[in-house]
Amino acid sequence: RGEKQFLCAEKLTIGTPFYSAPEQIDSPETVDQRADLYSAGVILYRMVTGHLPDKNPPLPSELNPQLDRNCDRFILKAIAPHPDDRFQTADTMLKELKAFFSLYKDARQSECFAPDDIFQEKKTAPRIKPTLPIRSESSIILAKDAGKVFNLDDLHQPLVFVENAFQKISDTTVIDHATNLVWQQSGSRYPMMWDQAQRYIQLLSESGFGGRQNWRMPTINEILSLVNPKNDDDFCMEPVFSPDQKWLWSSDTRSKRAVWTVDAQMGFVNCSDLFDYNFVKGVCSVK
Repeated sequence: RGEKQFLCAEKLTIGTPFYSAPEQIDSPETVDQRADLYSAGVILYRMVTGHLPDKNPPLPSELNPQLDRNCDRFILKAIAPHPDDRFQTADTMLKELKAFFSLYKDARQSECFAPDDIFQEKKTAPRIKPTLPIRSESSIILAKDAGKVFNLDDLHQPLVFVENAFQKISDTTVIDHATNLVWQQSGSRYPMMWDQAQRYIQLLSESGFGGRQNWRMPTINEILSLVNPKNDDDFCMEPVFSPDQKWLWSSDTRSKRAVWTVDAQMGFVNCSDLFDYNFVKGVCSVK
């Protein structure tokens, strides 16, 4: 079509060599998602050992005695030289990571168990029946007003917790009769930027997700109605909800570039830039 041709370097490698999968160097045209999982494995190896793996890396447990054979198997599978020997998808890798970490945590607890109250005082905030309706209109909440509007303590955790009455409507939706709110059981599959999260919620309504067309992004107050005191599973929501969505966008903003979010893993309110990545969980009011 008349464009000028430019010379391109053959076998040009993009990425940091130490973290690049072997096929990125040997045959870059064959690279797929498994190369990214290799890079994640190298990062993990370095995090737990302090060293970058070489062609024949020592077992992580040989460099860090706090690790065990389960950890060795997981990490070495992640950095296997041949793609077919690695995790084939991110979901598979995440599933095995959770399984191995659960075993690791149990083993560590059996070695050095100590009562919780030796190190920290458990939160004993009361549970109350919510004052209805819970604020559902998104607002600009300045940092100086957040504690009062969201009813938070000095750690940005709820001063009180809602006495919920959850009922699973289907595999995808849950109703809380205490607040008259219907929630997604899970939420977005992956974290996303705020504008993408808004579009995700819009698509829920357009598709009639769960038989409803009035889905919206929740306010901080609505999300906090789901939060429990931190438990041993490091997730502050009832088991009826998926534990995958650990950081949640709200519809409340702090400024033109900052949005209020909830860390469901630790049970506190935080703030994120518009271009940060969080999950989103849709909500709608019962009519």
